[in-house]
Amino acid sequence: DPMKVGLNMLTDEMDPFDRAKARIMFMAYTAVWDEVRCKVLGVEVSFEQPLVNPETGEECDFWRRAGKIDLIIEMPDKRIALVEHKTSSEDPSPGGTYASRLVLDEQLSYYTMAAKHLRIKPDVIVYDVLRKPQISPLKASENIRLKKDGTPYKNSRAEDETPEEYERRVLELVLKDVSKYVVRIPVRRFEQ
Repeated sequence: DPMKVGLNMLTDEMDPFDRAKARIMFMAYTAVWDEVRCKVLGVEVSFEQPLVNPETGEECDFWRRAGKIDLIIEMPDKRIALVEHKTSSEDPSPGGTYASRLVLDEQLSYYTMAAKHLRIKPDVIVYDVLRKPQISPLKASENIRLKKDGTPYKNSRAEDETPEEYERRVLELVLKDVSKYVVRIPVRRFEQ
């Protein structure tokens, strides 16, 4: 179960607020991917290939190119996709600066060459970006304003927000528009 594996990576050593945010981000990602019935062909697929001089075509004797492709899947329409996972504080919406930079992203070109070296012909590269919710835990107000009944006004807090309260707030924010926080960007690479 990918959900259990992912949530087990959230250790007790993590800051509890970071863990709360990561848990919501992971659940949102999993919920979106659960809608895609695909066949997993490989996870963290290692590759090593020669480093080739583009002018001479000669292989370097002492350097090699190596890495790992996050995920290789067969999509429901039978297309083969290389999937790259990223997190970002930046807005990854299509047409934005983040998505535009992917056109020239060298890492994606390396992965395409690596897939070819592994005898895999990807039809598309899917860039899955988890946008980090930009809210921080709430702190107790310095000057608490109380109502006549002794409870704080809406904009005043008597105590710091707990990790559980913060997690609920992050969840509410993400649920307002999951597509803003889990963005799938298809990227094409051509032979040339």
